[in-house]
Amino acid sequence: MDSLGIGQVAAQTGLSPDTLRYYERLGLLRPARDPGGRRRYSETDVVWLTFVVRLRATGMPLADLQTYAALALEGASTLRARREIVEAHAARLQAQMQLLDEAFRAVQDKLTFYDRLERMAQRETT
Repeated sequence: MDSLGIGQVAAQTGLSPDTLRYYERLGLLRPARDPGGRRRYSETDVVWLTFVVRLRATGMPLADLQTYAALALEGASTLRARREIVEAHAARLQAQMQLLDEAFRAVQDKLTFYDRLERMAQRETT
């Protein structure tokens, strides 16, 4: 894959060009520059941004992503620390999923209750 411009990467990742610039200011990515100073993104950048989008969608704080990105730049010696960040996030997600599951069951119970009421009301009108 040839390098991509900011508009192409925005289209591929669902991020706006402003968000891509913001993520660059935060140190979450470091695109190359062409001779004219325009950002050029590699396939590796796009894969990384896809991962960032997924983590953000699950509520990972930008501060955690910044720490993770800084560690990644340091190389393999930081694998354990990066793993711990992802493990902590996974634990938070697991807890959130459990709460959502409980809330979903409560909503389902309420819908079952309404089904019963509607059937009773229907019997009364027939």
